[in-house]
Amino acid sequence: MPDDLKSHIFQRRSPANGPRTINEESRTATAIISTGAVVPRNDFFDGVYDEELVISPSSTDLEQFKDMPVFLDHRREDSEAIVGRVVSAEIVGNNLIGTIRFSGEDPGATAFRKVQEGTFKSISMAYRVIDRTVTNREGGVPLVKVTKWTPVEVSLVGVPADAGAQIRSAADTASGNQDLESRLDGDEPPISRPRRAVSERDRRLFIDNACRIANLPQESRNDLIARGATVEEVRAMTFANLAQQSRVGGEINNRVAPGSDDNEAHRRRAMAEAIAARMNPLISPGEDARPYMSQPLHEMARECLEARGERTRMLTKDQIFERAGANSTSDFPNILTAGGNRALLAAFEHAPNALKAVARPRPGNAPDFRALSSLRLGEHPQLLEVKSGGEVTYGSTGEAAESYSLKTYARIFALTRQALINDDLGAFGEFVRNFGVAAAETEAQQLTALLLANSGAGATMRDTHPLFHTAHGNIAGAAAAISVTSLGTARQAMRDQKGIDGVTPINAAPRFLQVGSAYETAAEQYVALLSATTAADVNPFSGKLQVLVEPRLEATAWRLFADPNIVPVLEYAYLESAQGPQLMLREGFNVMGMEFRVSLDFGCGVVDWRGAYLTPHS
Repeated sequence: MPDDLKSHIFQRRSPANGPRTINEESRTATAIISTGAVVPRNDFFDGVYDEELVISPSSTDLEQFKDMPVFLDHRREDSEAIVGRVVSAEIVGNNLIGTIRFSGEDPGATAFRKVQEGTFKSISMAYRVIDRTVTNREGGVPLVKVTKWTPVEVSLVGVPADAGAQIRSAADTASGNQDLESRLDGDEPPISRPRRAVSERDRRLFIDNACRIANLPQESRNDLIARGATVEEVRAMTFANLAQQSRVGGEINNRVAPGSDDNEAHRRRAMAEAIAARMNPLISPGEDARPYMSQPLHEMARECLEARGERTRMLTKDQIFERAGANSTSDFPNILTAGGNRALLAAFEHAPNALKAVARPRPGNAPDFRALSSLRLGEHPQLLEVKSGGEVTYGSTGEAAESYSLKTYARIFALTRQALINDDLGAFGEFVRNFGVAAAETEAQQLTALLLANSGAGATMRDTHPLFHTAHGNIAGAAAAISVTSLGTARQAMRDQKGIDGVTPINAAPRFLQVGSAYETAAEQYVALLSATTAADVNPFSGKLQVLVEPRLEATAWRLFADPNIVPVLEYAYLESAQGPQLMLREGFNVMGMEFRVSLDFGCGVVDWRGAYLTPHS
């Protein structure tokens, strides 16, 4: 299934119905990101169908929305199109509700102004389908229910797939919208539009699109419409025409709608997305990329050369790759690199790394490789009573700092001339996936090393003590199994931590229980939601801790960590110009083909001790 761009509604409430959800001071707006409504689809490969997006805690992970970028018109490849970030998301009834914070600089500032004035009326979400069910309805088009999905990004759009998506005006909120309010309260299911068999309008639209993709003349389009050709017949004929064009080396038409602002940019993105999807099954191609899924690599390279005015009809595959790789004006190397980067990042993001959940990403990352100082400010000074006519005195805070720096990790691999000619993306994809996992493994090893240093007491800090030390008050005197008693002792120690002034309580609340593989089952038992028959059987930690399993750490040691956004203990950063693993390409010199380099600029360190507690290995 392709990335689906589902249109939904910005929600604004008047004071009569509750607080306004557009906040000028914080530049935030609350949106209904998805209602899960049934939306008609017309896909080139799957034909006409209705699609319903299931909105439930089991269908998607809401944590993935946190800090998700918000774009203009789904321009995900363009960092200049980011207008803000999703601050939070929740499910209310059958609706996915999100709060968006807009940037104070353009294009975010302009977008927020347009949202306020009502110029931007629609929002759209891109997501990847993980699992779905298909129901064939008698006398109608199939119903595809997307039961599990992953969000990709949210966008402000001018023309939504759902024509009813709009920002509610002040008049709307004043008069009320009972249907929308009832759906927000969960009283009624999302609006659906069940459809009968393919309508004449849909059939004509499908024929128009198919003829454009296959580069067929207007006469063919008119003939197909006049003789009542079905969608299935047109699809089969189009595939045959595309195959014939490929065999004779004819020009392949751009897979973008006529009149697009940038046909070349659309073509490059579509090709890169198709390459990424062919290399990594975690990626589903979008509608623009679907026609390129079966196109051989040499035809993509040919199309890139011809887009720059080169004649390629008599060239062999070998000559096409040679010219596409050596010609600086050809888009093919950049497309191959972009597709590889997407597949690399998908493998990297899906690789397990438990400790990353307890580490705080450094805001803004790092501009260079110099040491990064993480300043830890002391507590706010206490407010003092001011007597009548008395003087207001100055307050001050203490501060401390820890530091770490980035390091570069890299390897090179080659895609041989033979693999290119054989259209063997499998080898390329395997390299990319393995290096994506290797990058995640590198990060996990570096974070683990911070905890395993000094025989498991953790990295040495600025005060010359390791992270976990009696002077820090965050280590048990002896090994202890996980129990209500030992968890209670650890929690109290975190709650009683003092600030830099040695007086003010930090009141750090544990959120994560980190264990090795030997304690995984025991840890899950003590955080499970169980019903107690007596007061003595009540488990006070039920549902309050999230278990994180890291097999690299000691088998029977366990640690508690606070929310890293509140009391950070570990911190990590990337080079701001290269966040995550990066893939670069050059024409092969030591090998005949193309050489790729995967690099990762990453650093991590300990920034505080007060948000963690260790019960050592037995």
